[in-house]
Amino acid sequence: MLTSGVATLSITSLPLGTDSLTAQFAGDANFTASTSAAVAVMVTQAAAPAPVASLSPSSLTFASQVSGTASSAQTTTLSNTGNAPLSITGAGIAITGANAADFSQTSQCGTSVAAGANCIISVVFKPSLSGGPEAATLNVTNNANGSPQQVQLSGVALPPASVSCNIPAIVLSGNTTTLSIPCTATDFIGTISLNCNLPASLSAFVSCNFTPSSLVFSSSTTQASTTLTIQLVQGASIERKGRPGHWSPGTVSLGAVFLLPGCLFAFRRKRPGPRRGILLLLLLLCGLQMVTACGGGSGSTSRSSSKIPAGSYQASMVLTGPGFSQTITFTVQEP
Repeated sequence: MLTSGVATLSITSLPLGTDSLTAQFAGDANFTASTSAAVAVMVTQAAAPAPVASLSPSSLTFASQVSGTASSAQTTTLSNTGNAPLSITGAGIAITGANAADFSQTSQCGTSVAAGANCIISVVFKPSLSGGPEAATLNVTNNANGSPQQVQLSGVALPPASVSCNIPAIVLSGNTTTLSIPCTATDFIGTISLNCNLPASLSAFVSCNFTPSSLVFSSSTTQASTTLTIQLVQGASIERKGRPGHWSPGTVSLGAVFLLPGCLFAFRRKRPGPRRGILLLLLLLCGLQMVTACGGGSGSTSRSSSKIPAGSYQASMVLTGPGFSQTITFTVQEP
């Protein structure tokens, strides 16, 4: 029995796995003893350098956006918190999903992100649908565990901006025709310029313009109005048709040609000489008055030789503004 002394444990190697170790004890009176036991030896090795990738935030939600217009950019940060460079491989930074074409991304990440570094990825939403929710996924393919890292993208498309203007069929009347045009904007804020386009078959006779020539809409649904003026150009006229049952100037003139000589012949036989001249003058004046009066109140007349042909003409109101273009057609009629 060992009551005092010093025990010494010697390990001469460090094997892996399970091995047998020997312990030796020495006492004061030259006492020695030894024993052995099986022990398990575990060695922890240092991990190899590796990148660690993450994206923050992991989702981007865009406000409702009018179809065909681009939103402001939103960003997500790609970080490498590992101890080795992060290599962007394969498809790299890409957007996939049902509405991938309506989202776009730009970044300065390049093909590698150093250990402990990060870079910014910007995303823009430009919907092409007429309206409704849209979704896609931003993917970053790399050499880190968990690749590809992803950001969920979502937004809502609104119908395209539009302006409706009430322009009824316009019947030309007199030298100038005016009409008040009310307009209502939907999902548009800003100033719209107005232009009037006429077909060549009509623009030779009339001109048209809007007063004011622009409309200002201060909210997404608001109203404004303008006045459309259609005016005859110099030398043009509106055709006026004769009334049924009236003689034309040609008919009256022809009648006068045959009537006057007959009257003169009759009066020459019944009146003395001094009065014949007076009667002749009266008959001439009467015939002239008849031709002028009858001809002026019947038949087709105009203020000049350039008359607007009767018919229906298609004109248009062209509206333009920032990111906006629209054409509204209307009818101009000449009876």
